[in-house]
Amino acid sequence: MAQSPLSELFSSDGLVADLVKAHESAAVFDLSHWAHTWHPTMPEEFESAVTRDVDSLAESSCTEALILNEDGTLAEHVDLWIDEGVFTYHHRPASEPGSHAIFAVVGPKAGSTIGAVLGDMPTTGEVFRADWNGLPVLAAGNGPRYGTSVTLATPAEVGAEVLRSVLAEGGEVAGNEAFTALRT
Repeated sequence: MAQSPLSELFSSDGLVADLVKAHESAAVFDLSHWAHTWHPTMPEEFESAVTRDVDSLAESSCTEALILNEDGTLAEHVDLWIDEGVFTYHHRPASEPGSHAIFAVVGPKAGSTIGAVLGDMPTTGEVFRADWNGLPVLAAGNGPRYGTSVTLATPAEVGAEVLRSVLAEGGEVAGNEAFTALRT
């Protein structure tokens, strides 16, 4: 599995402490090791996603989709972000580092933390683009309630800089073991 370009900035306090961060503040999880790609248009393999009608997704929207094999078993769990193209990330490790640093910010202060860094915060199901020194940073609102979960995709070359800004605004690093526990 590929090492995340942000791994040197993450040191976890342990599962319980990380879950408390996500419950009380803004826990930051590095997802850069997940497979991800940028597409100019919707890839054909996602058009057959059975859990979402991806052709009906509006600009600046995001959703999760499950793609099934012909026998009905799960082939892919993928997040799709529509913003001047399609950014996808898969819920599986990449074989090599990708073009973006991806991190999720989870907790009651997630939205306000991202708002302080990027000047806006996405609502659930929405993607917005912010300019970071001339490079696009995408922020997607996800999770069951507004402002409690935001995922960022930044070009790899500015990922550490954006992450440091999130941490300076109160985000607290957390380990992926806690992120997996939260998702289940």
